[in-house]
Amino acid sequence: MGQGEGLTCQQFSFWLPHASVPSPERALTAPFALADQALRVVTWNLETLGPPGSSHYQAVAAVLGRLDAEVVALQEIASSADAGYLRTLAKQLGYPYVTIAPGGPFGGLRNALLSDFPITDSTIWTSALLSGDALANDLTRFLPEVRVDVSGRGHPPTLVPSHLKSGGENSDAFRRALEGMRGEARGPRGHPKRRPEPPHR
Repeated sequence: MGQGEGLTCQQFSFWLPHASVPSPERALTAPFALADQALRVVTWNLETLGPPGSSHYQAVAAVLGRLDAEVVALQEIASSADAGYLRTLAKQLGYPYVTIAPGGPFGGLRNALLSDFPITDSTIWTSALLSGDALANDLTRFLPEVRVDVSGRGHPPTLVPSHLKSGGENSDAFRRALEGMRGEARGPRGHPKRRPEPPHR
């Protein structure tokens, strides 16, 4: 894999809606009781995927196959062709649900998400949607937001795979800060936050 790439595997636990707080006597066994409610999520900056049969594609397939995550968030799907290869990979690995953001205004790199669970809601966030300004055009990579149905494990989680602007120049740092602000503008349940109204005098 190329320089600067990273892979993270995380496990999240979700409480059932009416789960009670464990008593002191059960405190040691509670983590084991929660094990069946955990959601295994991997996030990985691929840099590119490549066509089926290529060394890069085969390496990605082997790693994701070993990790066997229930949800996979991917960054830097390099082009529309790469997006097609990703759909092939998802089918090969047994992920029936796929969301891939389109290429942004500053290149073809895409964020994507694969899931074992049904995707019940999805939004592709652009600068215009996040800011409310139809002329805003400053996100390097669009943000796909998905909600997955983890029935029986608690409330459905919302996931937003993201990749802020990389690079060491001042302009890159400015873009990262701006993109971070755009991402923070996403409010509860996927609605952009509204600025508070000024107090009445």
